Amino acid sequence: MKYKTKSITIQAVSTWKLKQREMVCQKIQNKNGTILELFAGKGILTEKLYKNYCKTNIMIEKENYVELDRFKNDDRYKIFFKSNTDYIKNDLDQLDDLTLVDFDAFGTPIPTIKSFFEKFQVKKPFFLCLTDGNVIKIRYEYQNKERLLDIFQRMGYVTEYKKLNSFLLMQKWLILTLKKIAKEHNFNVEKINMMNNQSKGAGSTIYMGFEVKP
Repeated sequence: MKYKTKSITIQAVSTWKLKQREMVCQKIQNKNGTILELFAGKGILTEKLYKNYCKTNIMIEKENYVELDRFKNDDRYKIFFKSNTDYIKNDLDQLDDLTLVDFDAFGTPIPTIKSFFEKFQVKKPFFLCLTDGNVIKIRYEYQNKERLLDIFQRMGYVTEYKKLNSFLLMQKWLILTLKKIAKEHNFNVEKINMMNNQSKGAGSTIYMGFEVKP
């Protein structure tokens, strides 16, 4: 499925991802706040959803996609063409009006989430959305133990590798890991919703929403 924006045709976001994110956005009461989107890609989530729920969109994407040109001359959008790691280390402000942060990763978002909360102090409630496609990567690399070990090391997960070749176990691990990060940095986190992408080739990609509170 495709849609057009100012004569630019781009692939539409996953139906399940969009529905999961929209359910979280509907809980945002302050539409004059800021939404921060890491792993912003071509800005599809911002174009189709996030721009309707905030005053300022901050997008982090290291690739200068032509599809992002439509945002460049609009003061509502701030685009940082750099890695998430670079942005968090050098540019992340406290963002007192933050209402939602999105970690839309292809693999695991956990290393980026950890880095974010090492820098960002939770002083007010906001929402957190994530995408995790590691179940797919694990299945693709199931016979390559070195690759699997690399995946698990990035996730910070130490276990027998076969145990995470499961959608339900991965979902449970994500929740436990976020609660551990919350405990380390003195805030609270509660799951709001969860969906998985049921399309062919992307099945078991996990979409989750959380509420973060001091």
